[in-house]
Amino acid sequence: MNIKNILNNPIALLKSENIFLLSHMRGNTSLLSHLLGNHSEIEGYYEMHIGYYSWKSLYRQKLLYLKEHQLKAESHYFFDKILHNEHHLKESTLKKSKVIIMLREPEQTIRSIINLYQKIDPAHPFCQEKPATQYYIERLQGIWQQAQLIPNQFYYLQAEKLRSQTKTELLNIQQYLKLQSPIAAEYELMKNTGKEKYGDSSQNINTGKVQKQATDYSDIALDTNLIEQALKIYQSTANYCQANTYRE
Repeated sequence: MNIKNILNNPIALLKSENIFLLSHMRGNTSLLSHLLGNHSEIEGYYEMHIGYYSWKSLYRQKLLYLKEHQLKAESHYFFDKILHNEHHLKESTLKKSKVIIMLREPEQTIRSIINLYQKIDPAHPFCQEKPATQYYIERLQGIWQQAQLIPNQFYYLQAEKLRSQTKTELLNIQQYLKLQSPIAAEYELMKNTGKEKYGDSSQNINTGKVQKQATDYSDIALDTNLIEQALKIYQSTANYCQANTYRE
């Protein structure tokens, strides 16, 4: 962390709370991130692609964000989403933060990962079903390990319900975060909305609202055995999260 950057941005020293969304690629996380980031009490709406190894990492997050954005008058939360096991989140930071765990069922998720990489990087291993499935399985295993550290302290969201039960889920998240006003089901397009490396770059995210119908990737064939492996991990992780989610 650069002390000069702190001195140039003294507002970064102000105390704030943290929200972490623990999920995986193509899990509807850009949609939820924008809904949260549109709220007056929350800063951040995209993946920062950093790890959190100590308190210094939290200041680094702020400084990176402040390079491109002005703080809102009422904000007190800083948001980031973590979609990869290599982006470390220190246990003490995890326990002091608000955590949303969001999981999407494997079949459509894996198809979506393959579709994405076939478009942006045809040579990437994730264009193939086996590496894409392995990423999904390993990521869910990582999330399950983190969830075990904070039972009843995180809010669990089944990704599909963000579209099918939008009002209910946003109300539940509002109550979990103790926000003073509701989370709207529509959002303003922001500086990095739709840009590659900042989340979803499809047309859906640029509509500024929840699209009830998910994109269909049924034309991408998947191996039944691989999907069964992924489904087993998904069900065990989802069952644990559902049993240990925050309840008032």
